[in-house]
Amino acid sequence: MNFIKVTEKAKLPTIHNEYSPALALYCQDDFTLPIDITTVVPLGISLNLNKENMDRLGKTGAFMIELPFWLRQYGLTQFGFTVFSVDYDKEWSIVLSNQGKQNVSFNKHDVIAMCLWFEHGLNHPMFDELRAETNGTNNQG
Repeated sequence: MNFIKVTEKAKLPTIHNEYSPALALYCQDDFTLPIDITTVVPLGISLNLNKENMDRLGKTGAFMIELPFWLRQYGLTQFGFTVFSVDYDKEWSIVLSNQGKQNVSFNKHDVIAMCLWFEHGLNHPMFDELRAETNGTNNQG
């Protein structure tokens, strides 16, 4: 995968350790998330795939961003899942909310999220009718 930095402060995703099920994503700056505050945290990275990789991956794959379990123990939550399709070439970010009983602090380049690659089934023929409606080629009802 071709991840790129969109800011100088960013750290590119890495495999967190040999047992890691996902890529580690990092915060760009030191910051503290106060109790009862929800904020968007920009990660300073983007995905930049060439046409060959887009053709190979673009129709059946996506990235899902989730909080690691060790951050949830402090009361941090993420509202729903954050999913990025491989054609999304803007800066990635995560929405964090502190629902815990204490402020939570991060240092620059601390792990703030985990990124899973998954392949979806929306290319299955059962979605052809929905795809036709979405593309405006089905004028029924």
